[in-house]
This record gives sequence, structure tokens and C-alpha cells, in this order.
Amino acid sequence: MAQITVLGKYIEDLNLAYNDFNYTQIPSEFGQLTGLSSLNLMNAGFTGKVPIEILYFTRLVTLDLQEKIFQVPTLQTTDLSIMLGLIKGQ
Repeated sequence: MAQITVLGKYIEDLNLAYNDFNYTQIPSEFGQLTGLSSLNLMNAGFTGKVPIEILYFTRLVTLDLQEKIFQVPTLQTTDLSIMLGLIKGQ
């Protein structure tokens, strides 16, 4: 994850869909990907809470957290009112 610190502002699109991260939490280092306009984590095998830092990506247009799994922990989004407030610029 050390490379994310260096490259984070240059990465615009990150597609990790259909990988197997073995139900680990989304690393907090994702918060350093400040240049992202698209983040696809669909069925990537993450679990737990989505890092709040993702809500502050000013260029983010697409965020896919869809997960089709059975009888295992799934992703939990943060308070949707916070997310909607940020989207509306409040």
C-alpha cells in the first residue's frame, strides 16, 4: 500500500471488481486516492465499514460497492445523510 501514497493523486479510475480480498476491510490508505473519478469494488471480497475518507473525494463520480455474497459479512456504508450532504455541497 506504500505506492498508493505516491501515486494516489494520479490514479483516476480504479477497478478492483471480482477480485478476492478474502473479506478484509477496505484499507484506510484508499483515502489517499484523491484523484479518483471512478472506484469499482463490486464483488471484490471486502467487508466491514467503508472508510469515511472516500466521501471526501471531490472528483469521484462513480462508486460501486455492490456485493453479491451469501452468509458472510458485507460492506457497511457510513451515514447516508453525510454522503448526500457532501454530494449536494452542504
